[in-house]
Amino acid sequence: MWFLGKILISALIIAFASWLSGQKSFLAGFIVALPVVSVLTILFSFLQYRDMTKINELSLSILVSVP
Repeated sequence: MWFLGKILISALIIAFASWLSGQKSFLAGFIVALPVVSVLTILFSFLQYRDMTKINELSLSILVSVP
């Protein structure tokens, strides 16, 4: 059930950005350019596991991978 909730939240963000692109493309571009996937992954991992060691490892791997 938790997995379906994650899919729903992610799909809603994508659908909202898609809808917003027809209304205000600049704002939609800003939302899409944010590191939404990274933030959602960190949030979902924290809510599911509550293990800060894993969250720190994930955050470090994201930080190293971005540049």
